[in-house]
Amino acid sequence: MYLPGLAGPLLFIISAILLLVLVPKKVILEKLIFGIVFGIGLAFILFYFLDIRFGFWDYRQVDLFFIADIPVFLSGTWTPLVILFVYFIKLASNFFTKIIVTLSFPLLAVISHFFFKLNEMLVYNNWNFFETFLMSFIVHLGIIGGLYIIGDLTVSKQKS
Repeated sequence: MYLPGLAGPLLFIISAILLLVLVPKKVILEKLIFGIVFGIGLAFILFYFLDIRFGFWDYRQVDLFFIADIPVFLSGTWTPLVILFVYFIKLASNFFTKIIVTLSFPLLAVISHFFFKLNEMLVYNNWNFFETFLMSFIVHLGIIGGLYIIGDLTVSKQKS
């Protein structure tokens, strides 16, 4: 195992740097509460159910700090990633690019799980990469739904 306990903090730092480099400060401030709710809030819920309650995931030495066996930095990584997702989904100019953005984030989740498993920081119990992709895809559809509910995304009508 490489870097025991440091994967969560490193991913948090990398995602925060990406957020600061790629997203305008005004957008970060506007979407911070949304990012916290759909980021760390949802991460805590998913970690609770998929790791602690049902045991599909078993994270090992992935973080420095835990709250009720939930990795704090790894959960915190979701807030900048949600804000990045929101920024890119709003930036997407057509349906095809929105699909690409929506599929790319679940793909990143699968890639991160692959490296966690490779580094023996994650064990799947009756779970697989496709289920990770599907769950992440559904979560990102929920984030898009949340954006529609608060009025940040609208359905653009094509002129005939």
